[in-house]
Amino acid sequence: MLRSSTSLTIGLLVLGLSRAVVTSAEPGAVASELLDTVQTVRGIGTSSIKDGGGNSGGGNSGGGDVVEPPNDPETAVRQVYEDDVNALIVSAAGGCTSSGCHGRAGAPGGLRLYSSAEADSVDENYQSFLRYIGSESADRLIGKISGNSHGGGTRYGSDTAEYAVIEAWAFSVEALP
Repeated sequence: MLRSSTSLTIGLLVLGLSRAVVTSAEPGAVASELLDTVQTVRGIGTSSIKDGGGNSGGGNSGGGDVVEPPNDPETAVRQVYEDDVNALIVSAAGGCTSSGCHGRAGAPGGLRLYSSAEADSVDENYQSFLRYIGSESADRLIGKISGNSHGGGTRYGSDTAEYAVIEAWAFSVEALP
């Protein structure tokens, strides 16, 4: 069995893609729950990842074999960031990396982000989010994304699939051992 709990997936679906409930079950459970949730939101099923060939920005866009999700929570959290979250952050809809917002030195809240045009932007953004969540909280991050006390307004509404992916990812970061 890939995971011992379905609380994250059920929590998101039952609550209308709202606040995720992440358990601290076996080490691979957080990773599997995160991946299952993201894949459910993508509409590609659960407990499988399509091997699209690396960091193409969309784990569900390529052909290939269905493989088991990584059992290592850190690997899964990183993979979901690379495949799903970073694209939302650097997109025009997300707007987080613009030079007037988090795309500059002295960025609001200390969350400095980098556009996709900058070298190593995915890794830099990933590390920035890990630091931010570690020093603030996942609740604060997702609150800002939904417009709560955020100078940049609502980036993604709390009823959207994009919000659900970022929320599941952020709470999974907090749940890392």
